[in-house]
Amino acid sequence: SAASDVYKRQGINAEYGLKLSMADDKLKLLAQLIKDSSSIVFFTGAGMSVESGIPDFRSPGGLWTKYPPEVYAQFDTFLKEPERFWQMCLDVEHLLRDAQPNKGHEAIVELENTHSKKVTILTQNIDGLHGLAGSSRVIELHGSGRSGKCFDCNRKFSSADIRSLAEQPLPPSCPSCNSKKVKPDVVLFGEALPNEVIHGSQEAVKQCQLLIVVGSSLVVAPANSIPRLLWMNLQTF
Repeated sequence: SAASDVYKRQGINAEYGLKLSMADDKLKLLAQLIKDSSSIVFFTGAGMSVESGIPDFRSPGGLWTKYPPEVYAQFDTFLKEPERFWQMCLDVEHLLRDAQPNKGHEAIVELENTHSKKVTILTQNIDGLHGLAGSSRVIELHGSGRSGKCFDCNRKFSSADIRSLAEQPLPPSCPSCNSKKVKPDVVLFGEALPNEVIHGSQEAVKQCQLLIVVGSSLVVAPANSIPRLLWMNLQTF
């Protein structure tokens, strides 16, 4: 075909060239969908922050290789052996400490600020980079390390408090009741998502015209069920 001849002259395998053409068509379609939508939801996962220097936890060599989640990131394990969680927590804090938003985060902000789109971000990430980039509507499905609490006396902790606790011998103790059940507000496996997070996410998806999933394999429940609400909502029309 003529297209194959062009690819050959450019030193491009015809099959690969076809894939490039299809990818280009998909990008054009996505651009048109974004242009035609005034209300957009971005559902983002770990892949969103890889260019910020934060590795995907599930990839080979990622955090789960060193800290198997069934041992270090289970809520039941935290209650019994909080020192395991804090060992992992310190490594995560080191990864996040100097991370900055990348061009992907900035592009989403530009849609909101320059193109007057109503953009809501539902993120599985705990790095806070969407907010740091300037996005105004961010729902952190799995929480963040900017706050925390004691599970025995319910004392609340600020970001500065969490950093101070992390400097104690592990696991740190609550200054009010001396409990070891102190944790940043990140959601562990086996821990329920806050009701306000579930409700806010569901409403955002139900009201949006376009939902874009970025950097998520959609395997972590229950957050992975949220994008499906858009399809269920479409079935009611």
